[in-house]
Amino acid sequence: MADQEIKDLIRARGRVQASLTRIQTFVQQYDESQDVLNIKLRMGRLEEIWNKYEEIQDRLESIDSDPSKHDDFRNDFETKF
Repeated sequence: MADQEIKDLIRARGRVQASLTRIQTFVQQYDESQDVLNIKLRMGRLEEIWNKYEEIQDRLESIDSDPSKHDDFRNDFETKF
């Protein structure tokens, strides 16, 4: 059971990472002539997405018999975002 949950959590973590990457790309390519509301909406989602990441990562680390194997991902992810 734990193995399947770990796989599911890793996939969920990947979806969260993809969401943050899309926002990051939007911000990096933002053109002031675009609708300002778009950037405000995306920026508003950041906290929600970040909290979801923390929830998933913490759960992964709590159920995996070797939580240290998730350290590199956490470090890379938190440095990037």
